[in-house]
Formats: sequence, structure tokens, C-alpha cells
Amino acid sequence: MFDRSILLPALIAAGLAVTTLPALAENGDQGLGRLIHQRLREGGPFFTGPEQAVINRACGYAPGEWDGFEININHDVLVCTNGRRVSDPEVRRVVRQAAPRISHRVNRVMANAEVRERIDRIASEATERAMREVRRHGLNHYEGRR
Repeated sequence: MFDRSILLPALIAAGLAVTTLPALAENGDQGLGRLIHQRLREGGPFFTGPEQAVINRACGYAPGEWDGFEININHDVLVCTNGRRVSDPEVRRVVRQAAPRISHRVNRVMANAEVRERIDRIASEATERAMREVRRHGLNHYEGRR
């Protein structure tokens, strides 16, 4: 069984951080997504070489096919990119072992001054846009949309 108290927050945070680029591109700020993506990958893969080997074997990946970052776990089952589903004690051990490292890296990246500055700028710009809309349409226009 995966320890959800450590594993899920780490993997969710990593997944969100890694996948921010497309979402931010839709909203006009590709820079933050690229920055987070770059910073997350600066430390190398989330998984060590031996850990990657376990996952490669379990998923049937060829050497170098999996980059050691993207991982999908659903109900204690590793869902490989090739569709294979793996529920294996060794894979669970490896993922559990990597979770604190992943969490630490995601937290470090998200606390990075440049990342925080971009997040703050995006939040300020969004607030300004929202306030312009409220001033333009009046607050009563939005009260009925709850």
C-alpha cells in the first residue's frame, strides 16, 4: 500500500507543476510554466537510476523510454504510459522511497524567488482584470452568477 500522506501530495504537486505549461499557454503566460518545468528538471529525474530500472522493468519500457518524471498512480496501481497497469510491492516501495525527494524538489521550486515573483505578477494581473470587469459592469452584474 502506498502511504498517501506522503505520496499523494508529492505526486499531485509534481504532476501539477509539470503540466502547468499547457494551461498557462492558454491563459497567455507560458513563461511561468516553462520556468517551473525547467526548475523541476534541473535536479535530474525524480527517480534514481536503480528506481527507474524497477519502473522500466515493471512497465516494459526500453532503456531511455521513460524520463523519470511523469508517473501516474491510480488506486495503488502504477499506470504506465504504454497502458500497462502494475500493482507490485517493489514498485510501491520505489515510489514510496522517492516521494519525499519529489515533494522536497517541488516545494523548493515553488518557493524559488523567480517562480514566486511570476506567480505574484500573474495573480496581480488577474486581480486587475477582474476589478476592471467589476468596474465596467458593476458588482450587481456578477452577484446573480453565484
